Amino acid sequence: MACYPFQQNGFSTSYSDSPPTHYTLKIRSFSLLTKNLEDEYESGEFEAGGYKWKLVLYPNGNKKKNVEGHISVYLEMVRAESLQNGCEVYVDFRFFLLDQNKGMFLVIQEAGKGESVSKIKDDVKCKHVWKVENFSKLGSECCKSETFTAGERKWYLC
Repeated sequence: MACYPFQQNGFSTSYSDSPPTHYTLKIRSFSLLTKNLEDEYESGEFEAGGYKWKLVLYPNGNKKKNVEGHISVYLEMVRAESLQNGCEVYVDFRFFLLDQNKGMFLVIQEAGKGESVSKIKDDVKCKHVWKVENFSKLGSECCKSETFTAGERKWYLC
């Protein structure tokens, strides 16, 4: 899967040699899931861009990373350890979270800029917790976390 991004006149455009893939994970009763699930839920595997993926959901927070009281959702490559050292995979993804009470989607996506994740020997581990107050009362505007540093780069979450 190759992506060819460029910016012109303030717009970010990219071309990809792989078609988009959609995967839906429906949770019929999230409140029951949070009560009955001990730690995590992994979706079935799906293919996108020639790789296998899965969604990993922590309805009560990812306790392995000392996160509690928040929903944690991850896109995880299946069998990533089988990649050769130095191999890079570029991913452009969006999470659409439906708030059934409001009938609206929360869309989480990258903002057109790119990062590359490589399998390296000495990885950088960083933990950053962003507590969003009154999440259910948020409107459609993007909320932005404070800037934090990880691996000599500055990051923020939207």
